Amino acid sequence: MRARGHVLSVTRLYAGEQPPSTDSYDWLIVMGGPMSANDEGEHPWLRAEKRLIADAIEASKVVVGICLGAQLIASA
Repeated sequence: MRARGHVLSVTRLYAGEQPPSTDSYDWLIVMGGPMSANDEGEHPWLRAEKRLIADAIEASKVVVGICLGAQLIASA
């Protein structure tokens, strides 16, 4: 993707990083993990991730989910 001129960034909400602002990206790709989308008690950062996803959808961004990412999109 970088070779084609796209800018990529990674946000690790599970590591305490802050979500990006909706106007700072065109696509949101949400990756997988071993937990469930319903494990907010064990993984409180899932709430912030679901809010990020909901904001992206509301802003008509392209949102793609892989494995857990797809579950989070459905939950958001």
